[in-house]
Amino acid sequence: MEGDVFNPIRFFIEHLHGMGRTPRLYIDGRRSDVDIPESVRKRWGSNLIIDLDPSYPLQLVLNEKGVEADLAFQGLVWRCRFSWESIYLVVDRSTGRGIFIEAHRPPEQLPPELQWTPPRGRPELKLITFEKHPEEETEPPPLQPPSDPSNQRRVFRVIKGGKS
Repeated sequence: MEGDVFNPIRFFIEHLHGMGRTPRLYIDGRRSDVDIPESVRKRWGSNLIIDLDPSYPLQLVLNEKGVEADLAFQGLVWRCRFSWESIYLVVDRSTGRGIFIEAHRPPEQLPPELQWTPPRGRPELKLITFEKHPEEETEPPPLQPPSDPSNQRRVFRVIKGGKS
């Protein structure tokens, strides 16, 4: 990554691309720092969704200003540019997991599937205690060597607590 400032959007896009996965960007296409065809801007506005599929020849560039890629709209390829500030959500297309940048969110309400309301107040905490199961109270019998050496089997012993 260029510069000294950590950019979580860039990091996440690079991480997904490095794994051969597709980052899905949610972009406010109305912004002046977004270069896309005017027909796309009018149709999608603040809810422009772009997939950066690593299997396509996108000529993808991530720099200090944002993302650049060759994208096709209605059969025509356009060199698109998206500033980092225009991108408000990046998710892994296959899992739906990703990052949301609240400061980049478009001014109007997000679509229902992207809405998230933080819980009010403090979360309720409960103390959970575990009791020993009655079968765990007794020690297992000691291991015995097989009586017939010609019919040997492997014997495993459970070690409590994971320490040997």
